[in-house]
Amino acid sequence: MKTVADRKTLAELPDVMSVQQLGQFLGVHANGVYELVHQQSFPSVQIGRKFVIPKAGLVKWLETQAENKAVS
Repeated sequence: MKTVADRKTLAELPDVMSVQQLGQFLGVHANGVYELVHQQSFPSVQIGRKFVIPKAGLVKWLETQAENKAVS
């Protein structure tokens, strides 16, 4: 079974990821992901003290970020 760090494409990611899983995939420290989940525009859900990131929301967010950068 592949770990999140072994997955190379968004299609290979689980439907819902933890902060640590997303950090491993993106190659950033979990602290960087925590900064993102505290932004109102970033798609995350807090369950108790834990944050999870839905893959579908992440894909839309990434597309929006890329579009905004292209327009700037």
